[in-house]
Amino acid sequence: MASRPVEAHHRYPSDLLLNYVVSLLAMGPTTTVHSASDKDKDKVKQLALNQFSFSQNLLNVNTETIKTLTFHESTLSNGIVKGFVDYQGPLGISGGYNPRDQSLRALAIARGERCLIVEFGSGRKGLDREKREAEDGREKLVPILMRSAGLFAFDMGPLSMALYRDLGLRITTGTDIQSAFPGKFPHHRKTPLDAIKASVGDHAKIHDNNITSAFEDLSYDRLHDDYENSEMHISQRAWISHYLPLFENGAEAFDQVLKIDTASLTTSALDMLSKVAGDSFRLSYLQPFKSAHAFEASSDTIGDINVRSKSFKDRLRSNQDVRVTVESPNGSIYSVKGQTGYINGKAAGIKASHTFSKTNTSVLAISSIGRDGPTEADLKQHHIILRVLQGCSGSLTTNHWIQNIWFSSGDLTWPEGWSPSNKPLSFSNSSQKTLNPSQANAVNCMLSTKDADRITIVQGPPGTGKTSVIATFVETAIAGGMKGIWLVAHSNVAVKNIAEKLASIGFMSWKLLVSKDFHFEWNEHLYGPTIRQNMITSDNFTSFPSRSLNGCHVILSTLNMLSNPRISRFTRPIPIQTLVVDEASQIEIGAYVPVFDLAIKTLHKVCFIGDDKQLPPFGQENIGTLQSIFEVDHLRKYVIFLDTQYRMPPQIGSLISKEVYDAKLNSNPSHPIKNSVIACQFINVKNGQEALAGASSWSNQEECEVVLTLAEYLQSENKSFRIITPYDGQRNLIFEKLKEEGLDWEDKVFNVDSLLNLCSCNEDDYIIISIVRTRSIGFLNDLRRTNVMLTRFKKGQIIVSSRKFLGVDERGREGPGKGSLVSKLLDYVEGELGDQAWLSLDDVKKGEVLGKKKIVKDQGGGLPSIN
Repeated sequence: MASRPVEAHHRYPSDLLLNYVVSLLAMGPTTTVHSASDKDKDKVKQLALNQFSFSQNLLNVNTETIKTLTFHESTLSNGIVKGFVDYQGPLGISGGYNPRDQSLRALAIARGERCLIVEFGSGRKGLDREKREAEDGREKLVPILMRSAGLFAFDMGPLSMALYRDLGLRITTGTDIQSAFPGKFPHHRKTPLDAIKASVGDHAKIHDNNITSAFEDLSYDRLHDDYENSEMHISQRAWISHYLPLFENGAEAFDQVLKIDTASLTTSALDMLSKVAGDSFRLSYLQPFKSAHAFEASSDTIGDINVRSKSFKDRLRSNQDVRVTVESPNGSIYSVKGQTGYINGKAAGIKASHTFSKTNTSVLAISSIGRDGPTEADLKQHHIILRVLQGCSGSLTTNHWIQNIWFSSGDLTWPEGWSPSNKPLSFSNSSQKTLNPSQANAVNCMLSTKDADRITIVQGPPGTGKTSVIATFVETAIAGGMKGIWLVAHSNVAVKNIAEKLASIGFMSWKLLVSKDFHFEWNEHLYGPTIRQNMITSDNFTSFPSRSLNGCHVILSTLNMLSNPRISRFTRPIPIQTLVVDEASQIEIGAYVPVFDLAIKTLHKVCFIGDDKQLPPFGQENIGTLQSIFEVDHLRKYVIFLDTQYRMPPQIGSLISKEVYDAKLNSNPSHPIKNSVIACQFINVKNGQEALAGASSWSNQEECEVVLTLAEYLQSENKSFRIITPYDGQRNLIFEKLKEEGLDWEDKVFNVDSLLNLCSCNEDDYIIISIVRTRSIGFLNDLRRTNVMLTRFKKGQIIVSSRKFLGVDERGREGPGKGSLVSKLLDYVEGELGDQAWLSLDDVKKGEVLGKKKIVKDQGGGLPSIN
């Protein structure tokens, strides 16, 4: 990536720079400008990182040219900030964030035609060499941020949290601009563009595109080509934040907004709020800023350009800014800007920025600009944090769930009235229902209303019967008179699997809430007729008759669904009293804030079920501060371990137990695949080469060809199988090749994440794994995801890779994958099978796959026998 010179935009002549800085030192715009010595001139030139002027282009109003100076925090002086400290009108501020870790990199402060940008952390070489200098300079901002007159900013809540989290700075009279213009629902916030329109009204023309450009990316790095406009944009955002309260009767609207005062909050409260807000902000920036969308022609007519999305993962969403590449009838290729409008399943209508002939015009490519907007759950979380910051919610101190999860360091404390006097429920094995001791213990803890079990955490390794535990709990609880049980999970597929389990045991007194966006045209095939009769899609929430819930005490949904604006249609008749969270190890704890707020008066029990040795919360590999409930230190002592797995053959289960679960995981001794049968083999693709697929994924053509041969064999033998690969690039390649070869392709090939979140069933009799990488360890460095990948099979598994990657080459050099969990599995299988660990394509073609062992090691540790 290229870098730009320090000088940006328009350089000031020396005398203009001097006058500008002197005016900053002055008490206000009417103060007489005093002369400065040549020595002062030179010092100012040395201190300023950059200086430029610009004419604002956001509103069609007459304004003065805005003069901006950029300083590093370590060079700030009382003189530089004096004009802002003494100014009694509204100051506008805006943050700029490091593109790499989203920490606060710069703060712009605007008044009148003046703007000051302060950069934090690494600045021009030598400026922040001493931490003390930076801290002293940062202190100069305190009188501005703690002023009694107003501070104004868009999204002031997240900005105030970044100021505290990254710089240790607090504010006292912060006005969140969007709060002056509430949406239809309390947690729905206007975009900066819509808030500006609401503020200005018909009094001035608004330049939509310029405003969108200034606000669409808050990243800041003025020396980098990718962010060359970031210095201008942060200045524009600060200026418009300052200007709106002064425009027409703007002050009247903003006077009604409750002020953010972080100075009045305790350090522990700010630590919690800033972490939740910061994690959410950083997660949003993990999304790509530009995305390509797979599509096909559409017969729908819901826009100027009509298409149908092909992939749920990269589907078009409403209100996206897009660029469409089209080819005209005469062969000309050009781009058209547009915005998506109404979305209905796969169908998407795009309103183009200008008209064009639709006759014989072909759409070649569609890409969207800007990250996806916040989900309903994100909006709800942001709103709750904002209410606390504005002093209108005491949920941090009154919500026992938040107190015990975020603020407790020892024993948990609960209200005395939460423990009922009636006899507690318990589960006992019967001829109809038998659980192993660890499963029965988990169910009884879930049923318990004792304070010690108020939070129940169940760790279930692969194949240990987590869904069976949930189903048994529900059946026993309802039979014992419990009500208000809500079963939630991270993914729609996990929720669907719970519903299927309940149906399989004959329990049908439940309703399943499903998002229309997930279901219609995309995943209708996942829901069979038995499930559909109890399913309610989100587009029917308003019209759904509440009387249909009579006698129903169990609701299933995703966790995000609990933030749906119309969820009260279900929480009123069926209050959330007991919350059971499946896939809890994939959920960042900040995601629970909305449901803890929603059910603050009714929720008395929460059961978290998951496995912190499998998939982590999304983004944890990039954001190390993300935690699931399993990573909260003071809650670890409450974890119940399901200690017996029933999925994998014991010969492989024992290796997983040793390497992942500290040898605590037992295997079903009655597993149908006995020790005499091969459960795992490898195929050596000697000439396989990894290749970059797209911007960040990988593929391996040679491995793909081997996978197709294996798929053809298993299909011909009527074996039930799936294909797993770590990389989406390889998944796409195999998917297309399966279709080309006329092999089964639907619900067949997955990357590791999509296997758990989109696959109708996350296990199968046989699994084919394509490792892909040849030169770098890549995915295999992630133990948790590798564990998921290796533990999906019930009968047999074939791993496609190479000896030199997973083991040692002819020269004795260790391969890149040596030491990984897959490599340890290879060592184990080679120790068990010798040369039989490796298959050739001839073996596959002859059907000599996963057959009888030639050498069977005695389970009691005796000598191997020959079959």
